[in-house]
Amino acid sequence: MEVIDDFLDEELLEDLEYNFLHTYPHYYIGHSHKNSKLFYYYNFYNAGKNKLSEISPIGKTLINKLSRFTKEIILTNLYLNIQHPGMCGESHTDYTPDWGGKTFLIMITKKGIGGEFMYKKNETFESIEYKQNRLIIFDGSIPHYGKDFKNAPRITLAFKFKKI
Repeated sequence: MEVIDDFLDEELLEDLEYNFLHTYPHYYIGHSHKNSKLFYYYNFYNAGKNKLSEISPIGKTLINKLSRFTKEIILTNLYLNIQHPGMCGESHTDYTPDWGGKTFLIMITKKGIGGEFMYKKNETFESIEYKQNRLIIFDGSIPHYGKDFKNAPRITLAFKFKKI
């Protein structure tokens, strides 16, 4: 688990926050895992079909910023997690341990009440405080979830990488 604060330039962060909150579509179809009965807003970006992808200018900029951490791994997934108050995430894993990859999570929106990133360590859940512009790099095979804010939308940008 690695936590890096003030990861993005302020201007880029402000642009992402505004666009993710106000111009990008939000779909009420997301789940923490396939058997979940709880929904949250989600936006999955496929290469070339949306403003944010690994081939879009903003996607390239973000992936370039992550490049110092991504040796010998390749991007497999890029999407937004969008939670409004009352949409707490559920414990899940992003992939199995044999995947050999990493998940990178950038906290985009300003801090609200709550919103901690929770991850399993030694059979109990630990928390990392939500902080705008914080990058968390972790093994996505570890159970984890994001708590919702009680007073505002919580948006994180997730990148999933697989070992080459």
